[in-house]
Order: sequence, then C-alpha cells, then structure tokens
Amino acid sequence: MSKYSALPDLDTQPDVYETPDASETSGVGLHGHAREGSAFSDYSDDEEKEGLVRTSVSVSGASDKFESARPNIDSVDFSGRVGRRRREGYRRKGLPEQEEYEMFGAIRATEKETPVQRLRRLMFEVEELGREVEKVAPEGKPEEESQSTSGTGKKRERKGKAITHAQLLDQVSILQSDLAGMGRTLVDNSETKDLEGNIAPGTPAKQMAEGKALLTQLKAFRNLSLSEEVADSAAATVPIPTTPSEGADGSYVTYELFYTPESAKLTQLAKLTDVESRLASLERLIGTHFLQGLDGANESVTSLLQENGSLIGALQKLDNHLSLLTQPRQLDIVSRRVKSLAGEMERVVDLRKKQQLESSLTLSTENLLRSSVSALQDVEMHKAQTETERKINYLYETMEKLDPVAGVIPHLVSRLRGLQSLHSEAAVFADSLKMLVQEQSRVGEGFKGIEDTVGRLEESVKANEIAVGKNVEALHGRIEALAGRVDKLMSSKS
Repeated sequence: MSKYSALPDLDTQPDVYETPDASETSGVGLHGHAREGSAFSDYSDDEEKEGLVRTSVSVSGASDKFESARPNIDSVDFSGRVGRRRREGYRRKGLPEQEEYEMFGAIRATEKETPVQRLRRLMFEVEELGREVEKVAPEGKPEEESQSTSGTGKKRERKGKAITHAQLLDQVSILQSDLAGMGRTLVDNSETKDLEGNIAPGTPAKQMAEGKALLTQLKAFRNLSLSEEVADSAAATVPIPTTPSEGADGSYVTYELFYTPESAKLTQLAKLTDVESRLASLERLIGTHFLQGLDGANESVTSLLQENGSLIGALQKLDNHLSLLTQPRQLDIVSRRVKSLAGEMERVVDLRKKQQLESSLTLSTENLLRSSVSALQDVEMHKAQTETERKINYLYETMEKLDPVAGVIPHLVSRLRGLQSLHSEAAVFADSLKMLVQEQSRVGEGFKGIEDTVGRLEESVKANEIAVGKNVEALHGRIEALAGRVDKLMSSKS
C-alpha cells in the first residue's frame, strides 16, 4: 500500500489508451512506405507525418551492387554445436617428436593411420589396460577365460589357461617396454644419416616391417590368455619377424640397442661434466680460491708452497711452527736458553774488561788510547747486547699475553683481510666527505658574497627611490607653476 494513496485529488483509475482501427485496404511497402492494394497495411494516409523519412530501396539495384560479394564461411560451424569440437588426447613422455597425442573417433575414421600414430594409440591402450588391471583386486582364485570358436555349423566353448593378477601385470609391463623400444627404433630410423651427413627419414619398408612386428607381438600377447593348444596354434599361424629375438617360452622379446655417434658424444660430454663438477667440489673443499691472489702479493706463502710441493706439506710445516709458538713448554725452553746465553755474554764482557784493564797498565799511552777506543767499542757492544736482551724479554712477555688468543689469530687475520676492501671504501668515503665539506664552505662564502651584493643593491635602490621622489616633486611644482601662468594668460586675454 503506497503512502500517497490516501491523499486527495489523486487519479486512482486504471490508464486507458485508445488507438484508431487498422485499415484493410491500404498496405505498407519497404521501409514503412504505404502502397495501394496491399492487405498488410498498418498505417493510413491520415497517420503520415512530416517528421518521418520514408524512402524506397531498389531491390534490383541492391542485388546488382552486391552480386560479386561472396561470404567467407571457412571459420563458421554449421553443425549446431555450441563450442568447438573437443579432441580427446593423452600425454606420455619419451615418445617421438611430440608430447601430445590424439585419439580420433568416427570423424577421422576414413583417414589412414601412420605407424607413429598407431604406436601412440597402442601405447595409450596398453597404459589404460595396466590401470584397469591395477584397479581390479586379485581374488583368491585366478580368473579363467573362455573362447567360443565357430566351425562348420557347430559352436563349442573351451576354457583357457588360468592367468593370475601378477601375470597380467607382468605381461602389461613387458608389452609397455616393447612398445617403448619400438618408439626408440622409430626415432632412430627417422634420424639416421646418409653418407653425406644429411638426415634421412625412415623408409616405408622399415615402417611396414615394424608395424607387422608390433601386430605380431599384440597377437602373441592376446594368445597368452588362451589355452596352451590355442597359443601353440596361434604362434604357428602368425608369422614372427626375424629381427627381434624371442625367449624360449615366447613370453618376452629382446631387442639390440646401438649407440649413434651423437649419443656416444653426449655420453662422453656427460662424463666430462661429471669430472669437472667433482674437480670444482674438491677445489671448494681445499680452498684454492683463497690462494688465487697470493702469487705476487705474499712471497712467503708462495715460497712455502714451492718448498713443500703440496698444500698438505705446507700445512704440516705451519702446524709445527704454530705448535712451537703456542705451547708454553717450548716457550719456557727457549726463554731458559736465551737467559743462559745472556749470562755467558755478561761474563765474557767482564773478562774482557779485566783483561783490558790489566793490559792498560803495561802499555804506553798509545796502547792506552787504543784500549780506550776498544773499551768504548766494547761498551757499545755491551749496550747493543743489552738492547737485544731487552727486546727478547719484551717478545717473551708479548708471547705470554698472546698465548690465550693464539687460536683466534688466524681467524682475525682472515677477517682483517676481508675488511681491507671495506676500509679502503671508508677511506674513499672520508675523502669524498672532506671534499663535500670544502665545497659546502665555498658555497657558504658565495652565499655571503651574494648577500652583501644584495644589501648594497637594496641601499642603492632606496637612494635612487629618494632621488626620484625629489625629482618628481620638483617636476610637479614646476607643472603647477606653469599651469598658474597659463591660467593668468587666459584670464588676461579674456
């Protein structure tokens, strides 16, 4: 119920539309043009208006104009289907030349199958058979197949040999391997090369022989489910090709596989790539990338490698040196030897001093001078020896301090080498930062100069403004004086 229905002065009656009756005597031509004598007229002469444009079209002229036009119906489907015809296909890897296969129905039944298409169809059927056999669960008793044979007006049934589920799966796998071998044979035949090196496709005779061999194998597989007598008779009637060799019981077929030169090259290249990958892994484990840039930079490392002849020998020698430097017992032995040598040197110096003093008493002044010179030399030597002893003691104290962190030193050295590039980049950044600071200072000085110039310019503008104002005032006064004179002249004339 509308909320406006209760308002007054509203028309609630139903709408009624009246139209004039149709005339049966007048007709309408093309594009609404009325003709006389037509029985299908919807308009009358009274209904024509000036706003409607009714022009006649010549049928003969239109047909003459479009007579040579032909419609293109190649892509038009007149079958009445909503969408395109769907192709049923399946995929399988390892088949020759393509990975998409088609199964044609009654539409392509008139076309003859090529050996490759037949091979693909059979492989698809064998795969479908294998899936069906795998779905069927094996029961307690094996299945028995019966075959009806037609003779001279009589019909008899014979039970075949019992076949288990495992035997069916084995036969399906054998047939799949045989079909895969035939596919490889087709590929080899299609890519065989002639004497000039050009690829020659397989001959029709070879394709026919391979097709016959495939049909023979399929018939043999079908006959395996029959009885032994039927299987023997079928094997006797069906010709077996001489190229493949069969087993003693006829349950499998053996093919010979020959390598082409291209396949041999591919195998050799695969082996070479395997060897290269193994060498790369060995180099990565040994760490040869760490020693690549040490030929001219670190002569001690290169000489160590040349002396030992191998990385293992160099590592052993370095291990011995590190063991001598890191073991406290060895350091104690070295320090004791150094101290004993220092004491012996001091005693030798004292003895030489005594000898020099005794000889100085007996020698002349020249000898005294010579002895004094030698004494000075000895004192200098003693000073040098004491300096060496001091350095040795300093090294000993340093080694005692470095003993706890001896295992971390190689890692620190490698870390510092790795950070060398970072330090160089930091130095470059510092230089660039200094340049930026200098440039900023120069820019600041330029800004100061510009500010001074702007200040002077403002002062000059103000001075000019004052001078211009004074000049304008003086000019205004002169104009007023001139106007007064003109007024006086006009008044005197009048």
